[in-house]
Amino acid sequence: LCSGIDGFVATGALQHVPFFKLFEVEGNFLEGEFVKALSVQQEANEIMLRTEQRFYEPEIHRWKGKILDVMGRKDEAEKAFVVACAVAKSQDSRSWQLRATISLADLYRRIGRNPEGRETLQRVYDTFDEGFDLPDLVEARSLLDSLVD
Repeated sequence: LCSGIDGFVATGALQHVPFFKLFEVEGNFLEGEFVKALSVQQEANEIMLRTEQRFYEPEIHRWKGKILDVMGRKDEAEKAFVVACAVAKSQDSRSWQLRATISLADLYRRIGRNPEGRETLQRVYDTFDEGFDLPDLVEARSLLDSLVD
């Protein structure tokens, strides 16, 4: 994966590279290489800013939050998730917004802020009127059910 991305970038192409980098982030994350994952996430963010390929911006911030969360940096993770939610909302991207809000609400659940997590996620979940069998909406419903007062 990494050599493929590097080869693509070596041609001078940068189209969708921020998104491709997120696969590398996820791979490092799954391997427990959190410092490396955060470094690659920062690369994706820098390329996104340089090329103004903002479509993937919410996911870039969400991954930053996920990494910081597992590193125990909960306050920074919350900020990254909030930014991801806000960017997705400004882009009118409900799918990215749902993913970011799931991550934020799950963090709130784990730190004992269930009412805030439920309210935040319910607001986004309620904007959907179909597709409730899709993985993100199934995950959101399950999380909502677990966010009892």
